Amino acid sequence: MERSSVSPMQSDSKPRVEDRLRMQNRLEPERRERPATPARRATARSRAGRTPGSIARLALGLGLVTGLAGGCEASTVRPEATACAAAVAASQWQAPQILARGPGADFDALIDALSRVPVVLIGESHERLEHHLTQLEIICRLHARRPQLAIGIEFVQQPFQSALDAYLAGKLDTEQWLKASEYYERWRYDFRLYEPIFRFAREQRIPVIALNVAAELTRKVARGGMAALSPAESGQLPAGVDAPGERYRARLQAAFEQHPEGSLGTFEHFVSAQLLWDEGMAARAAEYLERHPGRPLVILAGNGHVAYRDAIPDRLARRAGVETVALAQSAAEEEPAVDAQYRLISPALELPPAGKLGAYLNPDPQGVEVTSFTDGSAAQAAGVRAGDVIVSVNGRPISGFGDIKIALWRLHPGERVVLEVRRDGNTLSYELELG
Repeated sequence: MERSSVSPMQSDSKPRVEDRLRMQNRLEPERRERPATPARRATARSRAGRTPGSIARLALGLGLVTGLAGGCEASTVRPEATACAAAVAASQWQAPQILARGPGADFDALIDALSRVPVVLIGESHERLEHHLTQLEIICRLHARRPQLAIGIEFVQQPFQSALDAYLAGKLDTEQWLKASEYYERWRYDFRLYEPIFRFAREQRIPVIALNVAAELTRKVARGGMAALSPAESGQLPAGVDAPGERYRARLQAAFEQHPEGSLGTFEHFVSAQLLWDEGMAARAAEYLERHPGRPLVILAGNGHVAYRDAIPDRLARRAGVETVALAQSAAEEEPAVDAQYRLISPALELPPAGKLGAYLNPDPQGVEVTSFTDGSAAQAAGVRAGDVIVSVNGRPISGFGDIKIALWRLHPGERVVLEVRRDGNTLSYELELG
């Protein structure tokens, strides 16, 4: 058994249709995997420059923010107040700067206003740690005032509600939950970003509702339109889908044109898939509110689903007859023209480095195949070869890429793991120090 260091694990698989759809639901370029080059900034500015129209209803007769005219005023908030959530207090999080449609508000006043609203939607760029910490802090403070609060989330799909319930009830540990929900196959973002929110919900016994439509449906619709669905699949669609308006279509047209030709279906199919996504989440949230009248709901979803009234907010209001207030989160240098009543800007935070393997991987019927290595890969130096199939990590059986992520998600650089690989019918073992 050889010992050596390893550097990052990556997958060289191409983005899936649902990944391409998800990429349009952001207000800014992806910060880590896709650096904000001048060209991407120009694209973002162009997209942000389109007129969003007026907000039909504004739940700001709460004494906090008044008037729609005159643009946004900012209130810079200092982090003197003690954080409510333990995970937030243990981080370097600072209360966000708040831009509102009217006079600026500080964070405490924002919470006071939100505590009187039936539905609060908080946007995110999925890979940004500070966005998730802000979501958690808002949830914690609202829960202190309204303990009956529930949380709706985009990042778990509706068919996995029972697994989510079991996890929240403590019947599944985190690794079992990640496996049962197919988290890394369906969402892929580092679970450490979301784990504090789940932990708080478990500790406080807060109901969490899986809002997202099954990827099998959105994938089919994106490639072939609604007509591509079987009768059984069509039966899973929300009733009463509101047709997209011109603003909705124009916003998606810009996103569609950024994708390589042929990587998606037609533009009409792209619109149908996004509409299914928005309407499906709104319908699921409305269904929950109907079954639990009077229970406040906080919805966590990508900015593209939250920041525009014609995404989730108005569709939910139409279905449930409730007022909604939306908060978009973005970077200071971005100036998106959005409908959200509030825009939150927080200092950037990074997760601690994750322990990684230093190999590019592809699915294999027996496990996960190593296709190549990063420069200076310690896995390669230890004796792992391209073509080897990883069948276990620290004794955990590996049947797919998600199993690799589950085996490593808690581990840090410098920790050691044991890989078992299949090569030419033989099983070989290597001990590696994660990079």
